[in-house]
Amino acid sequence: MNDESPSYSGKSEQLNLILNDMKNEGQLKGVVLAKRNGDLIAENIEDDFDGSTFAAMCASVLESAEDLKKTLGSKKISKIIADLESGQTIIIIECDKKTIISFILEKESKIDKILKNIDEYCMKIIKSI
Repeated sequence: MNDESPSYSGKSEQLNLILNDMKNEGQLKGVVLAKRNGDLIAENIEDDFDGSTFAAMCASVLESAEDLKKTLGSKKISKIIADLESGQTIIIIECDKKTIISFILEKESKIDKILKNIDEYCMKIIKSI
């Protein structure tokens, strides 16, 4: 959790509960919440993990996809999916114009449970920031 930003103080527990709920419900390896500029807001992931670098990279990927979208004439990107050779999958979704959420999945993850309710989760997250 990025405790340096005053806008997030006092709300980290609520955000952590939401991320933990998503991680458990979807049997995910991890969930990373970031500002659109790549600043890490919160993370819930196993192992040693550099959430700040990962958040910045996901924001960069989303920005590149936005540029691609413009050249194709599409209106909005719903999600970006990257399948890794290791069997893991990364999904990046924009919660709102300022916030993105990234999911790290294993083969046994149940992301459909999360994606079905992503709007509700994003509303809870935005209210908790």
